Amino acid sequence: MARKRAYSRVHSLVDSLPQEAQDFLEAQILDPANTYTDIAERMKARGWEISRSTIFRKAHRMNAVAVRLEESRRQTMALIQYSRENNDVAAGEIATSILMDSLTRRISTADDEIGEIPIEKAGKLLIDLQRSTVYRERMKGAREKACQAIEANILRKIRAELAEKPELLEQLTAIVQDAVREEAARDDDK
Repeated sequence: MARKRAYSRVHSLVDSLPQEAQDFLEAQILDPANTYTDIAERMKARGWEISRSTIFRKAHRMNAVAVRLEESRRQTMALIQYSRENNDVAAGEIATSILMDSLTRRISTADDEIGEIPIEKAGKLLIDLQRSTVYRERMKGAREKACQAIEANILRKIRAELAEKPELLEQLTAIVQDAVREEAARDDDK
């Protein structure tokens, strides 16, 4: 069985060039009017000899990074739009969704470019994220039940004390119910 080659950081001739040359090369790559041959000739004219294949590999890496950033930007914008339309979505849920998507992609593609996270560790992180989502939902349910129990207890005591004063009883009942709704809404905004 062939041994799998362990890749670490990409080392390229481009990395050994001065920063001025790297900036020039990136600007040339970003201009779609330039061919790799044109770029190689311009680099050579400035004293930095570099091959077309090296330029191609640099352009390919730049493009891969740009594609990943654009995809992440689109996903983030979609999640932000969704949270605007659905006020019940918390920021933690959005962050969990983004991280969940990245980890799922990492597991499914075993993509070395995302990082050196072993697949087993990525799977464990995915499971931990799922657990935190379940825990958050359980805590939300428990808090809601506690708010309802407190509301019922306060209203029972108020009714017992103010049985002869129906107007005051009605006003206090409305105040307590409003306070419970505000508390529940405050919990949803977290």
